[in-house]
Amino acid sequence: SRLTLRHRDTTFTMERRPGGWVMLENDAYPARSKAIQDLLYALSEARRLEPKTQEPSRYARLQVEDPTGAKAEAIGIDVFNDKNRPLASLILGKENLLLRAIGEGGAYLRLPDQKQAWLASGNLLASTEAKDWLDNPIVDIRRQRFAKALLRHPNGDVIVISNNGKGKG
Repeated sequence: SRLTLRHRDTTFTMERRPGGWVMLENDAYPARSKAIQDLLYALSEARRLEPKTQEPSRYARLQVEDPTGAKAEAIGIDVFNDKNRPLASLILGKENLLLRAIGEGGAYLRLPDQKQAWLASGNLLASTEAKDWLDNPIVDIRRQRFAKALLRHPNGDVIVISNNGKGKG
C-alpha cells in the first residue's frame, strides 16, 4: 500500500512494508503508522455533505485549488493498494471550523478530475510537513530492558522509576 501527499513543489510518499510504514523521500525512514492510519480511516469514513462551488476562480477560498501551484494551500492525496493500483485521489482543502466546533469534523475537498468542490464530513487533516509524518522517538527503550531509572532535578530532588516486571512491554 502507498499514500502520496502533494503540496506545492513537495511530495511525500509513504509506503507500507513488512516492518511498517516508511517515507520514501527520506531514505525509507520509518513513518508514523498511527498518523497514516488515522488519515486513511478518516478518508474511508468521509461523506459528501454539501456541494460547494464549481468555479475554479473560487477554489482558492476553499483551498481546493491545484495542490502543486506555487501559492497553493490544498493538499493532493493519492491512495494505492498493494498492487500499486489507485484506490482514491482527492484534493483536500481547508477545515470547516463550524463542523469542528460542534464536534463533527469536516473539510472542503474536490476530486482532481471534477469541477465540483464539496463540504465533507470527518477529521480530514493532513500535514504538509515531513516531520509530522516521520517516527522520531526521543528514546525507544522497551520496559523489559531496564530495571531502574533515576531522574535528578537541578535542585537536588531525585525521582526513582523501577520496573517491577509486571507491566506490559
